[in-house]
Order: sequence, then structure tokens, then C-alpha cells
Amino acid sequence: MFKNTQQQTFKQTLKLSPQQIQTLNLMQLPLFELEQKIKDEIDDNPALEYTDFGDAESGESPQSAENDYEADTDAKEDRDEFSDAQDLYDDIPYDGFSNTQETKYEKPVVETPTFRESLKEQLHLRQLDRELQVYAEYLIDAIDDDGYLHRTLDNIIDDISFSLSIYIDEKILEKALAVVQQLEPVGIGSRNLQEYLMIQLREKARTGVDVSVACAIVDDFMSELGNHNYERIQNTLNIDSETLKEALQIISSLNPKPVNGITSPNDPSLVITPDFIVTNNGGQLDITVVGLNSYKIKLNPTMLETLDALEKSPEKNTSNRDAVQYLKSKIGSAQWLISALEQREYSLTRTIETIVMLQQAFFLTGDVKKLRPMILKDIAERVGLDNSTISRVTSTRYVQTDFGIFSLKELFTEGVITNDGQIVSNRAIQETLAEIIKTENKTEPFNDQQLADMLAEKGYSVARRTVAKYRENLGIPTAQMRREMKS
Repeated sequence: MFKNTQQQTFKQTLKLSPQQIQTLNLMQLPLFELEQKIKDEIDDNPALEYTDFGDAESGESPQSAENDYEADTDAKEDRDEFSDAQDLYDDIPYDGFSNTQETKYEKPVVETPTFRESLKEQLHLRQLDRELQVYAEYLIDAIDDDGYLHRTLDNIIDDISFSLSIYIDEKILEKALAVVQQLEPVGIGSRNLQEYLMIQLREKARTGVDVSVACAIVDDFMSELGNHNYERIQNTLNIDSETLKEALQIISSLNPKPVNGITSPNDPSLVITPDFIVTNNGGQLDITVVGLNSYKIKLNPTMLETLDALEKSPEKNTSNRDAVQYLKSKIGSAQWLISALEQREYSLTRTIETIVMLQQAFFLTGDVKKLRPMILKDIAERVGLDNSTISRVTSTRYVQTDFGIFSLKELFTEGVITNDGQIVSNRAIQETLAEIIKTENKTEPFNDQQLADMLAEKGYSVARRTVAKYRENLGIPTAQMRREMKS
């Protein structure tokens, strides 16, 4: 006989406030979006106004009015945390570079994909619960510029859990990823080519196209497909040549890169200003955070005076109480935004300063072989922030140098120990690998094992599978695909 019982269990779930969601997204916003957001906030909140840059010259800061009124404990704690983080950074030695924050600057341009913005716009049109939308936006930010999600879900879960101090079930992150992959282009955020092709094939199946053989090939014969070993595919699947040909035609019609076709390189809307400018001034590296003073805001002193007068007024009628409550709400919201922008400014400034400090040789010469091994943790430990915050600061931002414009993500590399005991960046090895392949005999190209042996002769002892990984990162096909016919 079944018995009804009650059991009490505890489960930690994500319950985010609107301010927490805004904090997660504020760090990622590019300058032009941030300026528009602040404009909207000022239009909506009379307690906010732009800071007069003349005030800054006379010593007045956005905090001068803020100190007159403390809206709530959370805002104060945020500012205390921010100050503590600044103190942590004061111990980092400066070596050969200085920081400038000029607002006048030339606007160099760079072409960059805007698919993340498009994905978020699509996401906002969907009726999602708040938690799922936050996860989906986090995943969109984690997608690489090629449209693939190369980071594992476990790593992303660790970052979110560490940042928000919560437990996250992998199932809900998988659900959020499925939502992202349903956006246009369908399949964006796939974790590898195989997954992306399968998603596209499922979409074709919905239109009535028979993709069963194509799915079988993608599911079980990716290696043979890449090596053009069609005979083995045909024999194993026991299909005729015509069926194989039709399946291969379907597969060849698929898009191998999710971001292909989303934007045009000549689209003027893709012209942006780099977030940072680093220049070599006679051996000293000068750093400019672009537009740093373009979004300075402060509390409206008239609002503070009005609140003070109402609180001191002997009249305690309903109208006054409602007015006081309204003013406190608006001032509290304004204080929180000012604090969040201060933390954003701190994170951007300290992150680029630390990156330049660690990569001085590269910024002085422009030689990618001089990039030293550097991971998110190296920056996070020095700046006093967590890995996920540094990831959001660097994932979609660019730095202009005397040698061109680079994505900050390009400057992060793992380290490899050479035969003589030195630690070099894997970017240096990849550059050497590219040089070897560039000069090879195209009628008899080197296979991955031969490339590994040649790298070992140059002092880089890496495994064949590592060579294959580096080659794929460089977009270089296999030896069989590189082989040219003898004339």
C-alpha cells in the first residue's frame, strides 16, 4: 500500500535581483551601448545628471553629492568592496608604462562581428524566465568570434558559481544553451563542428528533406569525411554511390562557421573604436582607456536638498511620505548605478594596466612570439577580481597598438616548457608551426608527426595531437588536404 509522506529538502537556486542582472551585463557593454544606457537612465531618473567636467578640474567628484546621503547598506558595501580592490592593486609595481585618460582621441577603426548584440536582441523577444535569460546572455558572451562555444559548460558553471556564490545545475545551463542555439543563425554556440552540422541537418529535416544518411555520416564518420575517405563510409553504411553523393551534397551545403554570412566586412555599422590605446612613447608605454570620462554621472543636488527639506518638514501628511519614499527610491537607484560604473571603470583600467605590465615585450615590439604565457587567473589575482569578471572585461574588447588592433583574448595563451627549461607562449609555437608549413613542399606536405619532430628540433617538445590542435587553431588543413598535384 502506498503511503503519502512529506519530506523537507533544501535546494540552493538562483534568484537574481534586477540589480544583479544589471551588474552582470554592465561589465560587457561596449562604450556606445553604455552611453545610450546611461542616457536612458538619466531620462528616466531625475536623481541622476551628467558630471560637469569643469567640476572634476576643481576637485569635485560624483561622490561629493553622494556622500550627503546613503540610500541603503548594499550600496555602501559595494563601494567598500571597490575601495578594498583598489588597495589590493596598489602593491603592483609599475614598470615602463603610464596611464592616461584623455577624452580627446582619434577614432581608429576595426572590423568586428556584432552577432552577440543580434543574439541578445533576439533573446529579449522570447518569453523566458529571468534566470534562464541571464544564463543565456552569459553563454552568448562566452561564444568565441568564430561562433563556437569552445569553453566547457563545467568551466562556465564554475565562473558563474564563483561570481554569484550559488549552486548551478548543469541541466539548466544545457537548457539555456539549447535556447541560444535556436537563435539565428541556428546552431550558433555549438561546441564543435559536428554538433553544428547536426543542428543544421535537423533543421533541414523539418523542411521535409531526407537527411538520414547525412546524419549518419556526420555522427560516426567525421574523421573519414575530413580525409575524403568516402570508400570506407560507403562500405560501412552499405549504401550505393548515388546515395553517398546525395548525402555529401547535403553536407557540403551546410555552413561550417556559425558567424559566416551574419555581417558584411564593409558594413559601416561594424566600425567601432577600440576600448584601449597603448602607444610606445620612447620606451614608455602610455595607456588610454577610450571614452573614460564620457559617461561620468552624479547625483542631482536639487533632489538631495528636496529630500532633506521634506524629511525636516513638520508636516507628516500622506503626500509628503509618498514624496519622500519616491525620492529615496530614485536616489538609491542612482547611487547604485554610480557605484556600479565606478567598479566597471576600475575593472577596465586595472585589467588593461595589468595586461600591459605582463606583456610589455609584445607591446614594445609587436612580435607575437614575445607574448608570455598568461591566463585569466594571472590577471584576476593581481587586480583582485574573480576570473569570470576578467573574462567579461576581455572577451569582446580590443586594444589599438602601434602595430595594429588586437582582441584582448588574443593576448591570453597557455605556457609550454621548452627543451632548455624556458616557458614560452603557445602562440610562439603556433607562429613557428605556421612558418614551417608555409615553406613546405606542397606536393609532399608534412604530416602532424613530422611537424612535431621539426618543432622538437627547434626546442618545442609537443605531442602530435597538440600539433594537430595548433594547426586547427591556425585554420590549416591536414597534410592530405594541403597536398598539391605535381605539375
